[in-house]
Amino acid sequence: MGSPSTTITAELYKELRLDQGQPLTFRVGALSVSVPAREVTADPSAPYSVGSDLKVEAMLPAGVMQKYEIVLDYQRRTLTFASPGSGWRRSRWLQAPAIFE
Repeated sequence: MGSPSTTITAELYKELRLDQGQPLTFRVGALSVSVPAREVTADPSAPYSVGSDLKVEAMLPAGVMQKYEIVLDYQRRTLTFASPGSGWRRSRWLQAPAIFE
């Protein structure tokens, strides 16, 4: 699974006003991550399951994530995004719960 661009469902694309040029902005902990609307693709397909009741409505490509320092901690089930150059001191990072399947 992967995508060369950030892809979200067409319904969510409109709901977030990306069709009006608003950037896609989301938070991981207190860290804001922003993707320009021109770099986001609307997928006309319905959200789909990847093995649970949760539905996939968006996919982030490596191009977005490579701008940050990221740790996937499978044991603690956390996803950590940090600003570049913040160092590898976990105590300063913002961790968010994540589901890995």
